[in-house]
Amino acid sequence: RLAEGIGGSEFGAAVDVNVDSMVIGAPGSSKAYVYRQSGNSWVLAQTLSGSKNFGTAVSVNGDSLLVSAPDANQVKVYVRTGSWALQSTWSGTGSFGTSLDLSGNWAVVGAPTANSNKGLAYVYKRTGGIWSGISSQILSLGTGVSGDYFGQSVAIDESRIVIGAYRRAVHVG
Repeated sequence: RLAEGIGGSEFGAAVDVNVDSMVIGAPGSSKAYVYRQSGNSWVLAQTLSGSKNFGTAVSVNGDSLLVSAPDANQVKVYVRTGSWALQSTWSGTGSFGTSLDLSGNWAVVGAPTANSNKGLAYVYKRTGGIWSGISSQILSLGTGVSGDYFGQSVAIDESRIVIGAYRRAVHVG
């Protein structure tokens, strides 16, 4: 048992783990709790705070950590240099940060209500230890329509990106 969520904190609304780091989002209290593994136990290493609904989505990979606050259309980028330090803030529109994921030097962030509720996903790359957006890598559903919510969920694994559009009508057959 790691910690008890305070009523309304939504502790555990988002979770991720990578090797010896674990992050747990609590958007109801606008916090993210970062744990490190110590032997067979997990120890609270740091508590991060942000704007409204900070902690809605979280992802940790190596020495990089992303925490979103989609109500503010922001994703905070942290790097570990002993403790977790804020490196930059990514901003967008359309519930930017509803979903996100990290893999190695790549990250993807969903903005499902952007583009008139068609949705978008933004791709970021780390070069020389610095994360930056790739303007040519703003992904959309080419034939999208309002209400598709492309970017509601995202996943990345090295060179593969999967993006969900949970309201997209799919016709099979």
